[in-house]
Amino acid sequence: MNNLIDIFFMLLATMGPIKVSIVFAEKTRDLDTAVRRRIAIKAVGVATAIGLLFILAGKYLMDFFHFSIAALSLAGGLILLIFAIRIVLTEGHTHHGEPYTDQDALDMAVYPFGVPMMASPVGLVVLTVISANASATGATLMGETAVLLAVMAINMVVLLLEGRIVKLINRGILQVAERILGILLAALAMQMLIIGLQELGLVAIQGAGH
Repeated sequence: MNNLIDIFFMLLATMGPIKVSIVFAEKTRDLDTAVRRRIAIKAVGVATAIGLLFILAGKYLMDFFHFSIAALSLAGGLILLIFAIRIVLTEGHTHHGEPYTDQDALDMAVYPFGVPMMASPVGLVVLTVISANASATGATLMGETAVLLAVMAINMVVLLLEGRIVKLINRGILQVAERILGILLAALAMQMLIIGLQELGLVAIQGAGH
């Protein structure tokens, strides 16, 4: 039970609503409620599907494509770093004052809300490590799946309710919060890269020992 609680808090921190809600609030501020709802539902659906894929097939994907946890950490860290830099340095996230079309808005559900905000590189590494562990059992995978679905349900509730208060928040505050989030994500990305490099170093040492 304690393991499931640990997994829940890890996924809540890495795939939960804190990060995505800030970006969601800024990017969808001027959209009507129906479009915001469609974006939220699609984004959570995309993130859930990707999360389930990594739970059920993470080990097999690693074996098939011959990549390690270190490689996954490095790739995930690099993707997250690029995304974080875009958040910090981009001057605006709208089409220079032009409204989004419905298709443009729905495209945001996949990127960036589905990936990498909810189906975050860090979260996917966590899911893969747990499911690929040699001691993982069917009960472990079922528990991990239940925790993922619980976190995604929280994401759905937060994003659907957020529209009621987002129009009361000053746009400048949202933009500042988004930039701060970008800096924190960049730090998290660097930590992933460091972990990946350390893992590579351990693998190299073990290989030399044999």
